[in-house]
Formats: sequence, structure tokens, C-alpha cells
Amino acid sequence: MKSTKRIFTIFGSVIVLSLLVIADVWAFGVGNVDGVWGTIDSDGASCDNWASMTGTSFPWSQTTPSIQSSGGYLTDENQVRYGRPGPYYNDCPTDRTGFLRQSGFGFDGVNTAALDENDRFFLGIFTHYNNPISSNNSFGSVPLTVTVPITCEDNTVKNFTFTSTFTLDETSNTAGTCVYPGTSVCPDKVTVTQPSTQTFSCSPGEDYTVNILGFTQGTGCDQTYSGVTTNEFITEESTNNVACLWAEIDRPNADASVSKSCTNFGMADPYYTITVTNAGPGTALGAKIVDTLPSGVDFVSYTSTRTVDGVSSSQGTCTNVSDTITCNLNASLPDPTKDPSAKWEVKIYVDYATGTEWTNSVTLTTTSTDPNPGNNTATANCSSLVDVSVDKADGDYTLSPYPSTQNPYFEYTVTVANAGIDAAQNVRMVDTLDYYTSFDTGHDITVDGIPVDASVCSPVSGTVTCNLGTMASGTSKEIKFWVKIELGVSTAGTLEIGTSCSAEGKVADVCNTVNVYTDSNDINPSNNIAYEPKDVGVPTAVSLLYFEGTGAKNSVILNWATASELETIGFNLYRRSVLDGTMRPINQLLVQAESVGLVEGSTYTFRVEGLKAGKYYYFWLEDVDVYGNTTLHGPIYVKAKRKNP
Repeated sequence: MKSTKRIFTIFGSVIVLSLLVIADVWAFGVGNVDGVWGTIDSDGASCDNWASMTGTSFPWSQTTPSIQSSGGYLTDENQVRYGRPGPYYNDCPTDRTGFLRQSGFGFDGVNTAALDENDRFFLGIFTHYNNPISSNNSFGSVPLTVTVPITCEDNTVKNFTFTSTFTLDETSNTAGTCVYPGTSVCPDKVTVTQPSTQTFSCSPGEDYTVNILGFTQGTGCDQTYSGVTTNEFITEESTNNVACLWAEIDRPNADASVSKSCTNFGMADPYYTITVTNAGPGTALGAKIVDTLPSGVDFVSYTSTRTVDGVSSSQGTCTNVSDTITCNLNASLPDPTKDPSAKWEVKIYVDYATGTEWTNSVTLTTTSTDPNPGNNTATANCSSLVDVSVDKADGDYTLSPYPSTQNPYFEYTVTVANAGIDAAQNVRMVDTLDYYTSFDTGHDITVDGIPVDASVCSPVSGTVTCNLGTMASGTSKEIKFWVKIELGVSTAGTLEIGTSCSAEGKVADVCNTVNVYTDSNDINPSNNIAYEPKDVGVPTAVSLLYFEGTGAKNSVILNWATASELETIGFNLYRRSVLDGTMRPINQLLVQAESVGLVEGSTYTFRVEGLKAGKYYYFWLEDVDVYGNTTLHGPIYVKAKRKNP
């Protein structure tokens, strides 16, 4: 709380105000501040009355406010009243009792005060007499002309006069329709409008003005300046609502400026931050910003915070019309020489709709005289160019034997990458396991080869979720974990083609789906999902000793030997020109096992004709048992030659 001097000096019926110069700092006196209410601007307010309430007599007028300056008691409160005081009066009141039952405003200016330049001083007491009156009495606004007498060094008296407008938002008292919070049925709101800048001078080149800072409330508000002023005053029904008006003698010019930045674009909850400051030398009044959001984002909400004397409070109001945001500070903004902490900050929260770049501009205006309008606009260039992707492989051709219910464990490898030029925020991998597989707790989950705990990767209820944090542009992470094939899986017997494939049109025994998510605005969501279909089976009783090949003229000779062939009925052979190409069967008929029903093994030779000389090929051997179960062996890599060895 910042205390401001309120030193009163009364010289009988004559009040003298001194203006002194001490070390280039002006000292002022303020005395007998008087406020004269003008004519009500309304759409139907009736029974308008004006009066000065000091003394035993009751001067008033139903038609003009001039009584305040021609016979009223001007050293104390002046009032403006209106309305038929129901249910007591069927017509306009004609006595003091009726007048006091009307609704209206009152102003009692300070008698005297001594202060320095830039000191905040108590201007006077404002009262909203919020009494019940008959319906159809719409009060709009009323001007208050305030006179501040000043005596200069040559003892000449200058009466500095300015006019502020007090507007009343008289709300409906119907339950459920209240606009403003309060303890009465439905409170109203009074707004004081800052006057246009007017100046006085007691010395050539030394111009000053009197600025209304706004309302303060609470016990002792006329003695201590709290720093939290506003031009809005919420008033309760059927109550005399009292607030203090504070002002300061100030320089007339105020160089207000605005800046703008982006936060969390490319993440969740993006918002623009608009900051208004004042370089002085005077106080900035009536600050207003207008911000039209760019296409591709939608308005969600706002916060408005004013900081003065190092204290931040929620202050200011914003409205949204078709994504054009208009905000009014509704309070003054001192310059840094008086208050280095002073600023007004508005955050506009938005949702993404479309696009990857959002350029946004804001415009600032004030009711003060701004000597530098060039810094009253600001632009923020916001973008999110993130492209996260996911790929998955299961290591089919590095494991031996092929995974089955008898050899149920195998490893999945998931690769998450960010190909965008911006960092991807809060990247998550979610891998949904097949119904017939479960996470293998016997192996660690690793990220880039390093074991991680449940705070990074957590297997829960058939899913494996990894929180990968922020991923910079051009980086990737490799996650490896093991699963177990459960009993009950039906085998389709279809050979898998490759270590990474799409599920569309593919028949497999177990299927796996992995998704990658990010809080950033991903420019290419089509690569955020991957599938890994897989075939399983029961291994045959074949114990393979070797499977090898020799190149021959336009052909390859394949040789293999078994140590045992229990329940094996034969073999199939497959080839590919490239490892991830199409797997083609070689033999039309099953190569019959030579030791069917026996434990002993055998040796086999098969010549693959019609190959291109000088080209390498991949070959696989598949054994088939009497139950239709298969086991795949290989691949081996053999070159066809131009002539026989």
C-alpha cells in the first residue's frame, strides 16, 4: 500500500492554494474542489432534480441543474436525482423526503490538500444512491464538471476545470439475469469516463493537467491510496454506495506503447500476450486495445491484469465479436519514473483450427495525448511446423526359431521421429497390443538403448505408453520392448512380407497398432499411426543343421540338412530379389521329407533355375509338419553365376 499525504489547511472562508518550486519539483495545493452535475442523458429518466444538500433549507429544481451554481451550498455534496420513488409516490417528489428516496449520484469534493507533482490525491467522495424507483426510468449518463482552484506564484488564482461523464448500467433485478456479482438482488455498475486532456500553466513551458485515476473503496479510502483504482464501481441495490475518487496533477502527455508475443504455439493452450506500458511523462488514461485474430485460430478466453506499485490485480474487460477482441483497461497507467512496475497485460487464449502460421497484430489507443503514436501497434509472428511420425518393426528375421506359442517371446521396435523445423512438445507413443499378446515384464523397456522406468514408459492393460517429452527438429527416438504370445491364438499361416507393413489387405495372426501424439500442431497427422501384422505358429520337429546355397550358371543350388524330422511332411522354398521385395514361392510341389515319422535327419538339394547371371537373391526354407504348422528359416544370400562352377 502506498500512502499519499492529505494535508488540510482551512483559512476561514477563504482558501489559498500555493504553488512552489523546490528543486525543480512543483508543490501544489488543492482546495474546495467542487463538482456540478449536468443534464441527465437518458432514454426515459423522469423527475430529474438537482440540489446541494448543505444547510437547513432545501433548494432544488425539476428542470435545470443551475441551482448548484446560483444559490446552493457549494462547499459540500451536490446531488442529481431521478425517478418516481415507488411505492411512495405516484408522481415526481415535491419535498425533501421524496427527493432522498429517488435514485441518483452525489459528489463531495475535497476541501484542501497539499501535495507534490505526481502525488496521488483524494479528489472527493462519490455516492450512488441506488434506491427503488418506478419502472421505465432509464438513466443513461450524466456529466460532472469538476473545478480545482489553483493559486500561482503571482497570487493569481486559476480555476482548472474538466468534465467527466458518469454512466450507469442499471441491470434487471430478475433472478437469474444478474450481470454483476454482489450481495443484493442484482447489483448495478457505474463507470467514470476520463475527460479529454486539458492543461493549466503557472510558468511558461510548464504545462500540467489533473487526471482522474479512478475509484477506490473501503474504510479510510479517502486517507490512503491503495494503488488499485478502476473506472468501474459495482453498486448494490437499496444502498447508498460510497467510493473515493483519486486524481493526480500530472504532465499532459503520455507515450503509451504496446508489444505482442506468442506462447505455446505448437503446444496445448496457445495464447497471445499483449503488454501495454507508458513512457510518460504523464499518466496514460483510457487505454484500449483492438486485436483481430488471424484465420486458423478461434478465441477461447482472456485474462487482463494491471500492475501498479508492484501489485498485480485482475483489471480490465474484453469483448469478442467475430474474433475481434476489444479490451479496455478501465484504469490509469503511470509512467516508469513514478512506477517502474506499471503495465497492463492481456492474454488471449485461442484454439487451433487450420494452418501452420498465425500472424497477428494489435492496435492501442488512449484518451491521453500520445506524442509517439508510432509504437501503438505491434505484430506477433507465430508458427508451428512440427511433423512427428511413427514406424514399427518386430524383428522377424533375426529371431530363431520363428515366434510361436512354444517360443512366445519376441521384440518390438518402435521409432518416433520429428521431421518438422520446430520442436515437438510433449510427444507420447501409445502402443496397443493384440488381444493374444501381453507385455513381457522379463525384459526392460529401452529408449535409445537405455532402460527406462514407469515414469517414462508404462505398460498398463494391453497398452505401452511412453512419454518422450520435447523432440527437437530432425531427431528420433527408438523404443524397444518384448511381448509374449498367449495361448488361444489362431494361426492364419500367411507369411509376413517385410519387417514394416500396413494392415490394409493383410491377413495376420496377431496385429499391433501404435500411435504417436504431440501437443504441437502437427502439419502431417497421416504418419502418426503404424501397424505391424504378424504370423505365428507351432514349430515343427525339424532340427536344421544347415541351409546354404551355391551359385551356378543362371541358377542357384540350395542345400540343407536336418538332424531330425519328426512329424515333418516336407519343405517349401521362397526367394526375393531384394530383402523387402515380394516373396515368391520356388517349388510348385512340396519337397517331400525323406524321414517322415522318423527321428533321423536327411540332406536335400534343390536347383533354382531361370535366374539372372551376376545377381544376388535371398532364399528362405520352410518346413511343414503333419498338422499344417510351419517354421521359416533364413534368409540366405546367394549370387547366380554366368557359368557352372
